Amino acid sequence: MRSGLRELCGGLREVRDGLREVRSGPREVRGGLREVRSGLQEVRSGLQEMRSVHRDLSGGLREVRSGLREVSGGLREVRSGTREVRGGLREVRGGHREVRSGPREVRGGLREVSGGLREVRRGLREVSGGLREVRGGLGEMRSGLRELSGGLREVRGGLREVRSGPREVRGGLREVRGGLREVRSGLREVSGGLREVRSGLREVSGGLREVSVGLREVRGELREVRSGLREVRGELREVRSGLREGSGGLREVSGGLREVRSGLREVSGGLREVRGGLQEVRSGTREVMGGLREVTCGLREVRGGLREVRSGLREVSGSLREVSGGLREVRSGLREVSVGLREVRGGLQEVRSGTREVRGGLREVTCGLREVRSGLRKVSGGLREVRGGLREVRSGP
Repeated sequence: MRSGLRELCGGLREVRDGLREVRSGPREVRGGLREVRSGLQEVRSGLQEMRSVHRDLSGGLREVRSGLREVSGGLREVRSGTREVRGGLREVRGGHREVRSGPREVRGGLREVSGGLREVRRGLREVSGGLREVRGGLGEMRSGLRELSGGLREVRGGLREVRSGPREVRGGLREVRGGLREVRSGLREVSGGLREVRSGLREVSGGLREVSVGLREVRGELREVRSGLREVRGELREVRSGLREGSGGLREVSGGLREVRSGLREVSGGLREVRGGLQEVRSGTREVMGGLREVTCGLREVRGGLREVRSGLREVSGSLREVSGGLREVRSGLREVSVGLREVRGGLQEVRSGTREVRGGLREVTCGLREVRSGLRKVSGGLREVRGGLREVRSGP
C-alpha cells in the first residue's frame, strides 16, 4: 500500500508539473500574440506612410497635369503665332517682289528661330529623362508590391499554423484578419494610386504627342519660311539684274548726251555755214528733251519703289520681333516644365524612401512571424508532451 501511495504521489507530482507547463504554454502564446499585435501596428504605420506617399504622388500628378495644361496653352499660343506668321508670310510674299536689300535681318531672325528649336530639343531631352525616372520609380513600386505579396503569403502560412491553436490564438487571428483587411484596403489604395500614375503618364504621353505635332507644324512652317526666303532671294536677284540694266541704260544715255554735246558743237560750227539746218537741229533737241523727261519720270518711279521697299522691310522687322517674342514665351514655358520635372523627381525620391521603409517593416514582420512560428512549434511540442504525460497518468491508475 505504501509503495502504491508513493507511486500515486509521484504521479500527482508529474501531473502538477505537466499542469505548470500547460499554464506556461498560453503565456508564451500570449507573448507571441503581443508580438503579432506589435507587428500589425508596424504594418498599419507602414500603410499610413504609403497613404501619405500616395497623397504626395497625387499632388505631384496634379502639378504635372497643371504643367501639361500650361504647355498646351503655350502650344496654342505658338499655333496662333504660327498663324500670324503665315499671314505675315503671305503679306511678305506679296510685297517682297519689290524688295531689293535687307537680308541681314532675315538671317538674324533665322538664327533666333534655330536657337529656339535647340532649346525646344533640350526641353524634350529633359522631359524624356523625367519619364525614364518615372518608369524607374514604377519598377521600384512593382518590386515593393511583389515583396508585399510575398509577405502576405507568409502571413497566410502563419495564419494556417495559428488556426490550430487555442481560443486566445483565434482572437489573435481575428485581429490579424482585421489587419489583413486593412492591408488589403491599403493595397487597393496603392492600386488606385498606380492607376492614377498610369493615367498621369498617359496624359504626359499625350502632351508629348501634342508637343511633337506642334514641332512638326513649326518645322513645316519653317520650310515655308525657307521657301519664301528663296523666292525673296530670287526676286532680289531679278531686282539687282534690273538695276544693273537700268544703270547700263543710264550709261548709254550719258554717252548719248556726250555725243549730242559733241554734235551740238559740230552744229554750232556748221550753223555759221548752214542756216537751213537749224530747223532740223531744233527738232532733234526737242526729241532729246522729251527723252530726258521720260528718264526723270523713271527715276521718280524708282524712288517710289525704294520707299515701298523700306516700308516692306519695316513690316518684316515687326513680324520678326513678334516671332522673337513668341520664342521667348516658349523658353519661359520650357523653364516652367523643367521646374515641374524637378518637383516630380523630388516626389519620386520620397516614394523610394517610403518603399525602403516599407521593405524594412516587412522584414521586421517576417522576422516576427518566424519567431511566432518557432514559439508555436515549441507550444505544440509542449502540448504533445503534456498529452503523453496525461496518457501515462490515465494509464497509471
